[in-house]
Amino acid sequence: MIKFNKIMAIILLFLLSFGVFSNVIMYHTAYEKTDKGYMVEINRIYHDITRGTDPKNVKLDGYRYIMTVKFLSIVASNNETATFFSTAGLLPHQEYFVKPMIIDDDFIGYLRFEYENNQSEVQSRIMVIYNIFFIGMVIFALGLLIYIKSTIIKPFHEIHEMPYELSKGHLSKGLKESKNRFFGKFLWGLDLLRESLESHKKRELQLEKEKKTLILSISHDIKTPLSTIKLYSKALYDNLYVSEEKKREAAYQIEREANQIEKSVEEIVESARTDLFDIQVIDGEFYLKDFIERIQKNYNEKLKILKINFIIENYNNRLLKGDIDRLLEVFENIIENAIKYGDGKQIKFSFSEEDYCQLITVSNTGTCIPDIEFVHMFESFWRGSNAHEKLGNGLGLYICKHIMSKMNGDVFAKGDQEGMHFVVVVKES
Repeated sequence: MIKFNKIMAIILLFLLSFGVFSNVIMYHTAYEKTDKGYMVEINRIYHDITRGTDPKNVKLDGYRYIMTVKFLSIVASNNETATFFSTAGLLPHQEYFVKPMIIDDDFIGYLRFEYENNQSEVQSRIMVIYNIFFIGMVIFALGLLIYIKSTIIKPFHEIHEMPYELSKGHLSKGLKESKNRFFGKFLWGLDLLRESLESHKKRELQLEKEKKTLILSISHDIKTPLSTIKLYSKALYDNLYVSEEKKREAAYQIEREANQIEKSVEEIVESARTDLFDIQVIDGEFYLKDFIERIQKNYNEKLKILKINFIIENYNNRLLKGDIDRLLEVFENIIENAIKYGDGKQIKFSFSEEDYCQLITVSNTGTCIPDIEFVHMFESFWRGSNAHEKLGNGLGLYICKHIMSKMNGDVFAKGDQEGMHFVVVVKES
């Protein structure tokens, strides 16, 4: 804010300096460099009079500036002299010039030449118009700067610390609503982000607390069967049981307690899986064209840089049912997998309709995975044989399946000699 105020002051000072400078230039142009044509006419008339022409008989029809010529004798009275040198009777645009009349080195009186000088009047009007226009420009510039300050700089100054506070986890302080045409929607979205982060933070803390409680409880439950297993194992190892019946009983107890441990472990895994994939899906509608445009916006440039040929075949712009943002997540996972595991040559979108559903197929060139692995592709934490030395956790396709299930759709994969094909089924609205 302080820096902008300084910028405003500098701009206004510059404009005022420019205005003063331009007025000085115009003044010199108007009053020091006016047209001197009347002096040429005065000299011509004076030359004719000194050659014998009577001042009263000078013909002025051929002259542009000179209107009248008057003569004052050296023997004239004081009143006549005062009248001769006064401006009485002259119009605002008229002026006079007095020149001594000397004939044969004898001073006999004065000649007064009255002439029109419209140039100064025109220049004065130009200066007035220019200054009015200039003052209007200064007022406009000042108003524009004040407008920018109040609608852009000030609101931005109020929120410029907000991203930093969000990054530090300070989520309690909200933002005031604003109808600002430039920042109103941004402030609203930023406050929604803050509320969403705050809600997720509270939920994560609650889940973390519940997880720790669950793990402590299950860990306690595991200790008892584990102790039993260790006890029976040691007895078998030390040959404490002589009869086969006792040995079988010990083996049965070990198996029973191991099953109990396995059940507890499954509870931990299921708990973690439930929390991890508690994804909210909005039941909405969207056009296929809008979705494809978002895909292109996100991946056209990236695939161009990677030199992967990105093909989108023709399609009918149908109204689809579901959450466009979640569907975008599904296709982002599929495209990223195509980039990671394909041969880097081509990714293609193709479209078809079947039973009031839109089928969108994403195909990538490369080696297809073995048929035996297809049944595991959409399982959590599963990675194929082609995933060696490539980063990942085996959750991407599982998340895709989970999202499409919530949208009453589906996703499945197939392969052939050309590569992999992932088909996403979306319900039509």
